[in-house]
Parts: sequence; C-alpha cells; structure tokens
Amino acid sequence: MPTFSKLMIAVILTLVATAHSQKKLSSWELDNAVIGPESPIHLTPGSSYTAQIMVPNPDGPLSPLKTKADWSLESAVEGVTINRQSGQIDIAKDATNGISAKVIARIEGGRRVLKTSLFVFTRETNPFVGEWRVESLLACGDGHDMKPDYTYKAPLARDHLRFQVSDFWIGLENNIAAHTTLTGTYEYDLRAGTITLKPTWPKQKPTVVWNYQLSEEGHKLAIKTSKPEDPGGQVCGYVYRPQSASGFVKGNRYKIIPVAEGGGRK
Repeated sequence: MPTFSKLMIAVILTLVATAHSQKKLSSWELDNAVIGPESPIHLTPGSSYTAQIMVPNPDGPLSPLKTKADWSLESAVEGVTINRQSGQIDIAKDATNGISAKVIARIEGGRRVLKTSLFVFTRETNPFVGEWRVESLLACGDGHDMKPDYTYKAPLARDHLRFQVSDFWIGLENNIAAHTTLTGTYEYDLRAGTITLKPTWPKQKPTVVWNYQLSEEGHKLAIKTSKPEDPGGQVCGYVYRPQSASGFVKGNRYKIIPVAEGGGRK
C-alpha cells in the first residue's frame, strides 16, 4: 500500500477516534453544567486558578465534566487574563484590589453559555474570604477551647462559614445532611476587630455582631459571640480553620500580611 494511502487511513482513524471521544453531553449534563469548583471565584493579585466545567452530585462535591469549553471574559479587565482553551485565569501582581470580571464558558459549540463572577481582593483589605470549618468551641467565662461536642447544641458547631467579598453563607453542603443556616451580607472593622452579619435569609433574622481574633498568619479565626450559643450557657464562640476541601483556592489565599496601624475597612 502506498505511503500516502497509509497516511490518509491513519488520519481518518484519528478523526473517528476523536469524534467518539468527544461525544455530546446528555441533556441532563448540559442543563446542570456549572463553572467550578469555586463560583464565584475569588483571587488575590499574582495568583492563578483553573476554572472547570463541572456537574453536581446527589451526595458529594462537584465532579469535573469531560467536555471542551471556549473560555473568555465578558469584557476585558486590566490585570486579568484567561486561557481560551484551558480556562486558566492569571491575575497580575499589580492588579487593583476590588476589580471584578465576568468569566464566560461556551460548551458544546455554544449550545450552552455558562457565566460566573470573578473578584480580585487582597488579604490586607479582607482577611476573611474563603471557607472555614469549626475546629473547637469557646467556653463562656474564661474562653478556653472545648472540643466541638454536639451535645452542647451550639447551633453552628457542625456548620461551615463562607465569606465572599461582600456576602456570607453558613451551613453544610455537598452531603446528605446539606442545609443552609444563614445567608446575607457582612461588614467588618479591622481596627475594632468586629464582623457584622446582616442576614437576608431566613427573613427577619436580627443583625449579629461578632468579635474576632485572627492568628497563625490567618489560619485561625476565633469568633466570640455576644451571648451564649447553647441552652446550657456554656458556648460563647467558635474557632475556625480554613476548609481545604471546599474548592476555595489554596496557598496565599490564607496568608495574611499584617494590617498597618489604623488600617481597616468598615
């Protein structure tokens, strides 16, 4: 067989194999596809992050979806770039705190267009962004650490705490016990050491003010409540650690640069 014919056959076989490997998504996959593993996306200057197309599981975290996507930004933003094929997002080291962008993913040749928001922040201005899990409880009185014994019936003992740039969420997700305890917006005062939660759900929930203390380069967040959290009056706060398996970017997201005297945000 002539060399040219062999080459053509090889090309055809490669194209056929590629077509089979890129089978169309099912209707369910197409309808339920999301940009993940974090959405919205929060990044610091000088960091990188690879967005993915994912689908939810009935009892677990999001799973990657094998499909090609055409990635882009809805509008160009200085200091933010995205690789059209891989979905890798790069933030310039001199990117301005507070800038935002809209990330676009077109899948199945544009059969569905996915969107999510991207926020750029610095740890100097907001040391809370990320997802936190309860490590221990703080006792009323002397404030010593206690194991997160659920018999105390402290309402947030099992829950995770998530801060975005302006919103918060408290609850559990991605398992059979998933639930939402509280959501809303928040404000913080770095000088006074307070976090003010302003719930929007459930409705008519009162504003909550926490006193906080950050230590261990931002890897430990101690929250003190204004009154006991449990019926027995023994729990007056929680100690949180960054949740590493949440989809929130690891690394310098949890590294804090000390705030200068008088610095902060209200």
